[in-house]
Amino acid sequence: MARDVLDRLERRFRPQHARSRARLLHLSVREGSGIDPHFLEHGLEEESPATIFFGARFQVTERPLVLVCAKCGEPLSGDSMDEKCPGCGKNEVRPEGDEIQFEGVIWEES
Repeated sequence: MARDVLDRLERRFRPQHARSRARLLHLSVREGSGIDPHFLEHGLEEESPATIFFGARFQVTERPLVLVCAKCGEPLSGDSMDEKCPGCGKNEVRPEGDEIQFEGVIWEES
């Protein structure tokens, strides 16, 4: 998982930051995703050599689960997958956002 995250971020940032190094990489994991933030931080550290993130501090935080209607996108106030949407009345709920989300990076120019 950590290798996949770094590969995606490397493809995204290497063109603009090939001569830079990341000082801090901040990611978040969705509550209830089953991903342990500390485990992911350790995996990122282990997989970072030979990437622009080598030597960076990895910060992985947990963000609250937010449910939205899969039909209209309306945010729901509860935390039940059985909730009906107050906007369209449908009972098609999904978690908002990806399990792992990029929050930011601080670069050290070289």
